[in-house]
Amino acid sequence: MRTNDTTPGMIVKIAEADAELAAVHRINHRVYAEELGQDPTRADGRLVDRFHGDNTYIIALVDDEVVGMMALTMPGRRFSLEDAPIDRALIDAKRASAAEMRRLAVLPEHRGSGCFLRILDFCCGYLVRRGIRHAFISAIAERAPMYARLGFRQFDAPFRKGPCLYYPMVLSVESMAAAHLDPRLFPTVADTLQAIGL
Repeated sequence: MRTNDTTPGMIVKIAEADAELAAVHRINHRVYAEELGQDPTRADGRLVDRFHGDNTYIIALVDDEVVGMMALTMPGRRFSLEDAPIDRALIDAKRASAAEMRRLAVLPEHRGSGCFLRILDFCCGYLVRRGIRHAFISAIAERAPMYARLGFRQFDAPFRKGPCLYYPMVLSVESMAAAHLDPRLFPTVADTLQAIGL
């Protein structure tokens, strides 16, 4: 098993405890309401995603504090991208073997620490191990070039949600392999692709 030592002490896992889920709602609010203005702010500082009941949350912890998160919508559930003004043909064609990655957020004080990459690495490995071949994402415009370098491909015109411009993008197992991701930064992806012969 390869290891990623860019963020020593960081643990990435599926959120399970009530305290972890409460932290997810706080980070969601801090980034998407307070920082980006995509959602309205709330006095309690909590933003519960409208797909919360269907979400699987991946979290990053440092010293038992949740510092980053991503929401996954697994196959068989409605994707948030279906509400965007895009052509849904690709989503419909891939639905049985696709998930949606959403609400990727890292607290400002932990950006640049490798947290983003650790969450994405865990997420991609988690999906591939479960036979999921595609992942959809709404990439905020500033990060779309970075997602493209990781193997994501834009499949329709960008759209706005509040003040934010998003690019609808999709990642396949094959495009992930073709991106030749650095195994030092994506050890889980490297091991998983190797296990399935890619």
